[in-house]
Amino acid sequence: PGTDLYEERPDKKLRAPAWCDRILWLAQEPGHVSQLNYVRSEINFSDHKPVMSTFLVTIKDVVLSKRMQVYKEVIRLLDTFENNSLPMVSLDRIKLDFGEVRYDQRVTLPIIITNTGKVVAPFRLVPKLEEEALCKPWVTVSPAYGMLIPGEQTEIEVTIAINNATAHALNTSREVLEDSLILRLENGRDYYISVSGKYARSCFGMSVDDLVLYTDPIRAVPLDPILRAEKYDINTKAAMCVPKELWRIIDAIYERGLDERDLFSTPGNPDEVY
Repeated sequence: PGTDLYEERPDKKLRAPAWCDRILWLAQEPGHVSQLNYVRSEINFSDHKPVMSTFLVTIKDVVLSKRMQVYKEVIRLLDTFENNSLPMVSLDRIKLDFGEVRYDQRVTLPIIITNTGKVVAPFRLVPKLEEEALCKPWVTVSPAYGMLIPGEQTEIEVTIAINNATAHALNTSREVLEDSLILRLENGRDYYISVSGKYARSCFGMSVDDLVLYTDPIRAVPLDPILRAEKYDINTKAAMCVPKELWRIIDAIYERGLDERDLFSTPGNPDEVY
């Protein structure tokens, strides 16, 4: 000790100099650890020569700010993928106002549907909550279902028609020309379409008991019961014996229709009704 000379005396145990320390290392991924050098210390206060080594090690260190940035980017890509996978369409209008509609008149308005997404868009009309019918009886929709490939468009026709039953319900304030349609995309959203119109009141669909109460034209009689009560003081004792509408029809037939062949078997001209 204290020198760099090795023991050479014959009475001593002669042995080859040895490094007393060993450096053992093991890496799960061999490529993550690289040994740069392997040397010994030249100290002389002992006959042992400690060893030293320098390694280049790749370790896992999470940078929170970068991890959050990557997380947001992944979420954005997933959202984009999900949105591109959902069917999307555009409607040229979602409000249908049919204006004034008369008895026995059919009015049709179209809705143009365009597939603006990147996948096939199956669609169909569905009933409203707790209802079985797609729409009210005076509304018809054609077609009620279909499928559009990307970029394709089609037309849905919505028609309203006032028949005897609807006219009676409108005249008695049990119905109004207002409805909503629900257009549903399979695996997509719902589109709500409002349907409205104004009933042009007439004697059709009214009972004889109601007709004899009014001397004014029926079209001038409000449908709203409150407005009707404010405008007219209904007195059943002063009611007419025969509805004026029925009297005028009979009078016109008597004056100008008795010589008309097949008067009651040949349909009239619908355009003359309106």
